[in-house]
Amino acid sequence: MKKLHRTVMEGRRINPVDVERRIGRLKERHSGVAQYYLVEFNPYQFSFHIPGNANISKRLVNSLISRKSKADKYECSHKKIETELEKLQSKYHEDYSKISIILTPPSLEWELEDDRRDKLVNTDGNYIIKTNRKDLCDEEIWKMYIMLARSRKGFS
Repeated sequence: MKKLHRTVMEGRRINPVDVERRIGRLKERHSGVAQYYLVEFNPYQFSFHIPGNANISKRLVNSLISRKSKADKYECSHKKIETELEKLQSKYHEDYSKISIILTPPSLEWELEDDRRDKLVNTDGNYIIKTNRKDLCDEEIWKMYIMLARSRKGFS
């Protein structure tokens, strides 16, 4: 997963379909562990807005439209668009400052299902777990309870 994350962030894997397919293969190959993880991929996004009353160079507008169409088809990486935007900014500095440009990098995140559930729901119910183990703290007892619930689920 770390290798896939690195290739996505470096811009070597840019097509969302390919990335989702790769995530599916990883989940299939490591199904025993993957069932406990939630994976979220968000591809990069590029957009721009030109104010109606701004007098902007036609070449700059055409370049941005060209970059936008390439970004929508995922024909180039967010890194490449970033460098091209920097070139356009240095070339058309005054006009570039009038345009609002949004380029969000891709993100690939994964975390344990329990961790995400704990973040989303701060225990929506009450649990009373009775134990005779005095050597364990509350968190360890809870983790043992979850482990027991998972193992029971595996046999059903």
